Amino acid sequence: MSELIVSCKNIQKIYGKGKTEVCALRGVDLQIFENELFMIAGPSGSGKTTLISIISTLLSPTGGECTVLGNDISKMDDSQKDEFRLNNIGFVFQAFNLLPPLSAQENVAVPLLIQKRKRETSLEKSRSILKEVYMERFHALPSELSGGEKQRVAIARALINEPKLIICDEPTSNFDSKTGKKVIEILKDLAKREKSCVIVVTHDNRIFEYADRIAYLEDGVVKRVER
Repeated sequence: MSELIVSCKNIQKIYGKGKTEVCALRGVDLQIFENELFMIAGPSGSGKTTLISIISTLLSPTGGECTVLGNDISKMDDSQKDEFRLNNIGFVFQAFNLLPPLSAQENVAVPLLIQKRKRETSLEKSRSILKEVYMERFHALPSELSGGEKQRVAIARALINEPKLIICDEPTSNFDSKTGKKVIEILKDLAKREKSCVIVVTHDNRIFEYADRIAYLEDGVVKRVER
């Protein structure tokens, strides 16, 4: 049986108070397992970003319980959350968030260098991970890379700590159909091969066919989950 990676029970999130109160999540229940490419879809304002921010420990829920890798994140303080993210969660951002002065391999090695790992060992592992995502322009700067190459570097950086959970925010929205599908194929392959869980937030219905399951959010609730 696959390991349970994320468990959300009646998750609620309210921003503001009184007249300015906004209820972003109204009781979300989800279970997400290893080996899954799990997509979260829905219109703007449906609560997708809030939900993944809670799952990734960047936000605390107003109510309900969110357990990630067996840890109740509501019981963690800020420093514990920072350490948990660094060691257990990989992020792939829509805007890539690569550091311009650093080469591809240096960008990928950043999480290891933050942990004060040896530089050469970190770069060696970085090169190995880049090869896994079919990217071998190790010494190229971000300004010298195409959008697809930048995304592969971003994916490699998310994988460098061998996380059990990878969270991707609109990873294909800036690409043509062919490039977007290649990116999602890499993510799906990694989820299966590394026994990790990949959560993808997306509006891109071109890639829905690659999902193991899709949760559709609307007005802060899960309307349905489809296989």
